[in-house]
Amino acid sequence: MHELAAILLKDAVDAYAQRDAERARGVWMRDADLDALEDSVFRDLLTFMNGRPAQYLVLHASPVLLEKYRADRRSFHQYRRDGGLYRDR
Repeated sequence: MHELAAILLKDAVDAYAQRDAERARGVWMRDADLDALEDSVFRDLLTFMNGRPAQYLVLHASPVLLEKYRADRRSFHQYRRDGGLYRDR
């Protein structure tokens, strides 16, 4: 998942720097693959957590969910700090 995200990020930055709308659309369309992979990992985690004792979940699964939340927040704040990807400067 990390490799796919890194490739998409590089392509998105390159498309922005070159003002290449067609390449940006391609990144946008491939982003659905990354979203599907993230959903799949999350479903696998929930399946793994099902039936485990609560103490086990607090010790092992909570940090994973917390990091997912933190990563989402970091990307949102970076987007806000940069003024949005498609804003003309």
